[in-house]
Amino acid sequence: MSVAIEPRRVRQFRFVDARWQDGQATLRYAVDALELTETIDFPGAPTLSPARQAAFDRALAMLHWLAGTSYYKAVAGAGPSIVFEQRSPEADEQTLVDAVYRHGLAEFAHVNGLDLDSLLHWPDVAVGVPSLVAGQGTAESTDGGQSPIESSYAAKPLGLPRRALLPLGGGKDSLVSADLLLQRDEHFALTWVGSSELIAQCAARISRPSLNIRRRIAPEL
Repeated sequence: MSVAIEPRRVRQFRFVDARWQDGQATLRYAVDALELTETIDFPGAPTLSPARQAAFDRALAMLHWLAGTSYYKAVAGAGPSIVFEQRSPEADEQTLVDAVYRHGLAEFAHVNGLDLDSLLHWPDVAVGVPSLVAGQGTAESTDGGQSPIESSYAAKPLGLPRRALLPLGGGKDSLVSADLLLQRDEHFALTWVGSSELIAQCAARISRPSLNIRRRIAPEL
């Protein structure tokens, strides 16, 4: 059964949960009674090691929050209250999330005569919410599937090697950035979202490892 909503009358925008399984992130949101589910596929994603679980969980949570701009934008004019059902951002995370929403939606707000300062209000930041399974990352859910990822907030430095991930958008900036990295003999990989043949051809010519991410927006949007 479909649920019809009036964007200007929405009262609540909810970050429901984020899940990860077999290289796919499933991100769930809700506006009042309407649930919205997005999936993002990461081809060739490696098996997650326990040592990286906490850092990965934080990255997945951040992806969930930032991808939510696509859905919040649809109801921004109503100034809905914002609810985090899985976990709330900590102070440093919320600073980044707030900046992305305000700057990312600035042109949209200007064109539509919206004042984000009066409409966009975040709930109080989290203060040390414990994990479900301390230091282990996931717990089994009652329905037999994988529970939402909620590891310890205390992600330790991973000691990753020096390398870069270069996003390709099909414009000159991407090609100039790739050329600079090649000139400096930097280790880098390429990534882009979607199925653009032009971007795929550019990636092939740059001749570096690449990751083509596939994002499927909730059809209700």
